[in-house]
Amino acid sequence: MMLLSLPDAVLLVILAHAPSSTVVTLGQVCRRLAVLCDVATQRQLSQQGLRMPRRPRGELSDSPYPWRTLLLQYICKSCHGPATFQIVDQRRVLHGRLCTSCIEQPSRALTQMLGKRFLTVETEGVDGRPLFKKKRKRSRR
Repeated sequence: MMLLSLPDAVLLVILAHAPSSTVVTLGQVCRRLAVLCDVATQRQLSQQGLRMPRRPRGELSDSPYPWRTLLLQYICKSCHGPATFQIVDQRRVLHGRLCTSCIEQPSRALTQMLGKRFLTVETEGVDGRPLFKKKRKRSRR
């Protein structure tokens, strides 16, 4: 692998310009890339104003790569883009998020995952916007 032969500083510059989906995928290759991807993710999320909670709970407290775990909580499960609609189970436990385009045109794997685990998608996003807009009836004159 020629990528792994590069020094850490060069890899961090490359990861800083890579999209989040690439950073998440590369973080699963080996431990060295996982650590570097976590550092790059920390820098990206800090620039966006996100920070680690004071008292991390659940996956964040157990993860050796907490910034990648935090990123995975805020991006779309399907396309790794920015997401606002939460995926919850019957007890209202959060299982991730989806973006509008992935909800409107879901993949087969996504619908199977939601069906097998009895998960639902919230119809109101975390930003307060509704998933579906009410259509106004036009009055005829």
